[in-house]
Formats: sequence, structure tokens, C-alpha cells
Amino acid sequence: LLSKYPWNSNGDVNAAMPLLHEGRIFLSSFSGPGCALISPTPPEVTVIWQNTNLANNVSSGVLHDSYLYGFDGQVSDSGGELRCLDIRTGELKWRHEGLGVGALSLAGRRLLILSESGELLVARPNPDSFQPLARAKVLPGTCWTAPTFDGGRIYCRDSGGKVVCIDVRNPEPRGFVGDTGSGWDTRSGVSVRASSEKKSREAIYTIDGGGFDPTGRFHVNYLNPTSPPPGSKPYPYEHKPDCTMWLSGGPGADGAVARGGTVEGGEWIEFSFKTAVPLREMWIWNYNENNHPERSDGIPPHYYWSASGMRDIVIQYSETGGSRPEEWQTVYEGELPCAYGHLLQPGDLRVDFGGAKARYVVITSADDGHANWVEEKLNIRNNVQVGLSEVRFYPADKGS
Repeated sequence: LLSKYPWNSNGDVNAAMPLLHEGRIFLSSFSGPGCALISPTPPEVTVIWQNTNLANNVSSGVLHDSYLYGFDGQVSDSGGELRCLDIRTGELKWRHEGLGVGALSLAGRRLLILSESGELLVARPNPDSFQPLARAKVLPGTCWTAPTFDGGRIYCRDSGGKVVCIDVRNPEPRGFVGDTGSGWDTRSGVSVRASSEKKSREAIYTIDGGGFDPTGRFHVNYLNPTSPPPGSKPYPYEHKPDCTMWLSGGPGADGAVARGGTVEGGEWIEFSFKTAVPLREMWIWNYNENNHPERSDGIPPHYYWSASGMRDIVIQYSETGGSRPEEWQTVYEGELPCAYGHLLQPGDLRVDFGGAKARYVVITSADDGHANWVEEKLNIRNNVQVGLSEVRFYPADKGS
């Protein structure tokens, strides 16, 4: 025995692992002493500092550049905060609510955070503020297990034993949308037109990249708040920050044009390239406006505005764009998931083209289905307006 130090919590629960920092030991538990930094120099332990700025319950914190990130609060207690501490002094740098009492780990220079409700967040470790880069709901159950990173994949587990694996290896090779490096630039390589469009929510917004976050992989909606987050891309067009999506104008709208494709359906949107291109994949982000938080009519906030997103769709492609049925091929027919209205929304649908050559790609609302999610989510009938956030294409001859 070199040294010992009493650390007694109420209920005898010391679940969080001690952390080492420059020869000193950080201790934390929820019910009782809070947290402390001690020096185990024999024969007497020296207490550097002790306070209640971070009380871990079940999950351990992580260290990065002398700053400690961890969850404060008791599990399943309708509370909890993610907090940042200066481990050298015990000073509380910031706190972030809304994630419950989840768990986190560190992968390189990124925090992997799994909220208690099953939302995975990737964030920069920054002592000045909480800086999430991406987030997505990955598990439906209660989550207290830290995410594990290995071989470019993140593994997450809930308390019921369900495990998911998220592939975050090198981002897919940039295709046409929002890419000025390799591949084609959006505004010079892709054109778009639609059956109709609402003023200030024109079809061009689906390919201008204005709705993407700095990573270029997640749609950011700006409706509430109306100012874009730091680091977001500049807008190539004159429009308000919250207008980063296409919304159709509805029946009889001005500017309606001839139908693309051969499907007899409702509203549609068509994308065209300068020449026929072998396509590997098409990624679609559905209409993603978030709701004003003060709703009082019982409608889930994250569905209210996003319910205008397309639902039952048919996707066709053609090399010629002609009117004969044999000139068009159907590559997808089914449902486009409803977006959740999150600030950072992952793509809702990937469509595999398998290298097929296409110059025109058209998405049409199926005539015999539901045009959007309004009826199911809001119980409102006869609303046929539809919208999309972003669409991105990946050519088969650029990367694997």
C-alpha cells in the first residue's frame, strides 16, 4: 500500500473510473462528495481541489488538453448536463443541457457523445463552448454505455443490449453538390427545375450547398434561430438565412413547367447534368424546417414543419430526357423518410444507381400514395405541397 484516501458516496455508488492527469488522480461520483483532484504522493494524499462542479453517476469523463468532459447528474432523473472542467483548477468552463446522463469517449480530436435517449453526437473538444459537428438518432432505447471507436466505425449500445455500428471512415468522394475541389462544382455542373416553387424557397436551394454544415454531410436548418451557426457556409444567393430548401408552390402556382419523366404523379423536381454521367449514388435530405418551440397544440415539435417533406416518390433517370417511356428507367419507388427538424440532419435516403448513365434525374410524388407527411404527422388532409432540403450525386468514376 502506497497511500489511500476516503471517497464515500451516498448509496456506495462509485461507478465512474478515476482519471490520471500528470501524476494526479481525478475522482467523481454523484451522491456525495462531487469531484476532486488528489496527489497520491506517499505516505499522505494531498487534495489539490474538491468541489461539486462535476458529479458523475455511471459514466466516466474524458480528458483532452487538461480539460475534462463528462456528464453531471443522476441517470433517468429527467435532467443531467454535459460539462467541461479545467482539471488543473476544478473551474467549470461550460454546461450543456438536453442530453440527459449519457456517456462519451474520445477518438483522436473528437468527442463521441451518446445521449441518454440514443442520439450520437460528434463534437470538438473546446473549453470555451460546446461545439457539435454532427448528430443523429442511432438507438431508440436508454443509453449509458460509452461509444467505441475502431477502424473508422463507431459502435453504440443501449441498456437493452441493442448494438449499432456507424461507418465514419473517409467521407464519400465529393460528387457534384457543394464541391469546388474534386468533381464538379454544383452551380456549373448541375441544373434543377421543378413543377412549381414557392417564392424564397426555389428549387435551386436543393443544389446550392447553402443548407450544409461545415462538414458538407449534414443539412443545417436555420428557421429557429434565424442566424446561421459559426462556421457555416456563405450563401451564394440573396435569400434569408432560413431559406435553404425547396418548397413547391402547390396547385396552380405560377411558373409551373412541363413534367419531367413519365410518372403520372403530383409535384416533381428534375436535376440535369451537362452530359450523361455514370452515377454511383444519389443522396437525399428531406425538407427539414424545425418548429417554433412554443407550440401548445400537442403536435411533436420536430415534425410540424418538416411534415411538408416528400413521402411516396418515384425516381427515374434518362440519358436523353425524351418523352417516350422507354427513354426513362425507374431506379427507386418507395417512401422518403420524414426529416426530424434537427439542427443537424443526416441524409434521409441513399439511392444506388449501380453505374447507370444518366443526364436527367427526376423525383416525382407518386400519384397513388401520400405526397407528403402532413396527413400522418399533423392530421391535415388535402395538403399537397412538398419540399426537399438537399440532393447530392456521386459519379461512379470518382472514387470507390
